[in-house]
Amino acid sequence: MTEYGTSYILDACAIIAVLNAEKGAEKVIGLLEKAEAGEIIVLMHRANLLEVYYDRWKVMNADVAHAALRKIHVSPITIVEPDTDTFLHEAARFKVVYGIPLGDCFLCAAASLFHGTIVTSDHNDLDPVEEAEQFPFLWIRPKPEPKPKEPTPREKAEHALAEAKRRIACLEAKQ
Repeated sequence: MTEYGTSYILDACAIIAVLNAEKGAEKVIGLLEKAEAGEIIVLMHRANLLEVYYDRWKVMNADVAHAALRKIHVSPITIVEPDTDTFLHEAARFKVVYGIPLGDCFLCAAASLFHGTIVTSDHNDLDPVEEAEQFPFLWIRPKPEPKPKEPTPREKAEHALAEAKRRIACLEAKQ
């Protein structure tokens, strides 16, 4: 086991950010450089590796997916796949408690087991985990601004009725 601050657990979105040269990629690249220098340990669960492979194949093609896999295997990222009941219990706990996608359950279980900092941009699924759990997060991108709430059909109808009443009042005032 490692202590917090020395190991980092990569979510698939962290590697995808690097592969796509997205915002936040520089943070992941910085971690990989530190891992290459032996200053930290960078881990990724095999399920999250599968997510990267699947993304490359779906967005690009199988050849690009294979190339991405080769790049990851020669990088300083250690692929982990703990095969213990403790790990399975932790992954299941995250699924039951938070209802997050299975890949994120493996990510969080790896962080719990290896005392690692989760590296992700997935605020949507993982913000509740960060608030409740003891392991740290390194967000590669800030939380996105919430989208304005779309009015419900009832709210639209109420607004239209209020607007009609206002117009009628204006017409009556002119007479």
